[in-house]
Amino acid sequence: MKHKLSNALGLLCLVSVAAAQKNNYSTASPAPSPTSLTLQISTKSGVRNKTTPLLHGLFFEDINHSGDGGLYAELTRNCAFQGSDVRFGNMPGMEGDRIISSENKAVPWGPTLTAWKLIGGVVLSLDVLNPLSNALQTVLTVDIPTNATGEVGFLNEGWWGMDVKPQPYDASFYIKPSGPLYNKNISGLTVSLAITDDVFASERIIFDEPLSTTKYTAFNSILTPTRSATNSNNTFAITFNASEAAGNTFFFNLISVFPPTYKGRKNGLQKGLAEHLAALKLKFLRFPGGNNMEGMSIDARWQWKKTIGPLIDRPGRPGDWSYYNTDGLGYLEYLMWCEDMEIKPLLTVYAGYSLDPANRHPTNTLEYAMGGPDIYWGALRAEHGHPKSFNIKYVGIGNEDWFSDSYYWKFPMFLEALQKAYPDITYIASQATETSVANRNTTIPSGTMWDLCYKGVQIFVGEYSVLGRDQPGGVDWVNGTGRFSYRKSPSLSPPAILKLVAATMVAAIGEAISESERGSEVLTGHKGDFNPVWWHASVSEEGKIWVKLVNAATTLVPVTLKFDTTISSVNGTVLGHEDEYGFNYIGNATAISPRTFMLDGRNVRKNKGRTVEWDVPGLSIVVLEVR
Repeated sequence: MKHKLSNALGLLCLVSVAAAQKNNYSTASPAPSPTSLTLQISTKSGVRNKTTPLLHGLFFEDINHSGDGGLYAELTRNCAFQGSDVRFGNMPGMEGDRIISSENKAVPWGPTLTAWKLIGGVVLSLDVLNPLSNALQTVLTVDIPTNATGEVGFLNEGWWGMDVKPQPYDASFYIKPSGPLYNKNISGLTVSLAITDDVFASERIIFDEPLSTTKYTAFNSILTPTRSATNSNNTFAITFNASEAAGNTFFFNLISVFPPTYKGRKNGLQKGLAEHLAALKLKFLRFPGGNNMEGMSIDARWQWKKTIGPLIDRPGRPGDWSYYNTDGLGYLEYLMWCEDMEIKPLLTVYAGYSLDPANRHPTNTLEYAMGGPDIYWGALRAEHGHPKSFNIKYVGIGNEDWFSDSYYWKFPMFLEALQKAYPDITYIASQATETSVANRNTTIPSGTMWDLCYKGVQIFVGEYSVLGRDQPGGVDWVNGTGRFSYRKSPSLSPPAILKLVAATMVAAIGEAISESERGSEVLTGHKGDFNPVWWHASVSEEGKIWVKLVNAATTLVPVTLKFDTTISSVNGTVLGHEDEYGFNYIGNATAISPRTFMLDGRNVRKNKGRTVEWDVPGLSIVVLEVR
């Protein structure tokens, strides 16, 4: 079956230009020696190209603990004993990557006691005979010796510590005593946030009646420190008085601590990080991946039904990036993330080898988000706390499917089923679909521009990344392989060149990609060379002209801008660093920071005020606001 991409169908071809070229890296030539650059920029309406209203967006998957331990606000690490980390590498005499080490020495990915430490001589172990739920089968066992004294229990070290401030922390857990050993006279336990012996907040939880020995009891506490900790080496602890609890055994699970979250969402996003993302004023969020959506195996793929509802019903899964995913940041949380930031969801659905022609999995996924209370999945969403339907306009089918030789026949099946149920959605292919394309890659040839390669096809730039010029797998924007041009498509425009930038300077400052500097139309009638300076220009509805430049050379480049209209003022923002390998990091978070400036009459002088002259600093990103 042939199925050609068509603008009439509203399809976009997903081209992942960053980490997609697995194990197929090339070394680009260095940037040429800088010379002066002259650009002729026309503002006439006849040579404008309307900017896509969806510039720019986020692509999120749980990688490098961007979810668990990052944007997902849960502070306790390994809170439900779902699984553990592994490390991949090569083994002598074996082909491909293998698990070469794992936290659980006997069962890779298996549960461990990582991040949990004992207090007062108790014995900590894992138990599978007293599961909390069908999803959370492994629990923490706390055995308290008969000769124990003082304070006894356990603590959690968090994700590289815990940030403690004067704000409320929502602590919760499930507990069940071992029936034969239970002393029903135990009056309660204590929860606390502390660093060593310095306690910032604690609460005594009183047992009003003996705990059930047949089912778990849930407890909740709000801890509010009155001062901030001096560092992040803080812990969350649950302790007993040994004079009451000696000789007892208790089972615990789903031990959670949440700080205030973004928009106050229960089980929500880390407030500070989310506020920074919201300040970028982005247009869409692509989720949940990425490779992490596909899974290390069919069974380990992202299965949305296992990521919704109470946390007690979410089993988690082995993630693609060497650590176990809790799935606390699940499907509904992604949708509410979009809602709270007023951005459009771009859902990616699984299109792997488990495809069954009768599989209704993708349409059920959409029904959960968009269905009304009169259908099963919509009613279930309302039961989970969100009665209002979401509006999904974009759905990606699969991810990086140039590694598959069956996508060409699977994609049309998915498309037909999805369009039948939801005809108004724009569906995004992850690979050319005309014929069998095993081992065919649709990434952009080095040094070329997209409008010279894929004319007539709308492109969704699904992923790009730059870790540094010495890091394989990214796009070498420094050496000129990354300038995009969409001059053949009136509905699209180049992403602001400022965003697609050199080396580790992609510490993307918010104002560099903000809506106010995006422009509503791209000025396509201009002329000028590329390399080592890469540039583009746009105009706003108010008539502001935005000129964005990236200088990949280490020295300044004189630039002359010639306009067809009189210029009254030029304001600028520059982002740069003298070291092309420079980056921001904890303890030096402002190494690369934006700096504003204004060009005066010495720079705007010739041709009746229609010419601007300025030296673009080396290794810099520049935005000029021209009025």
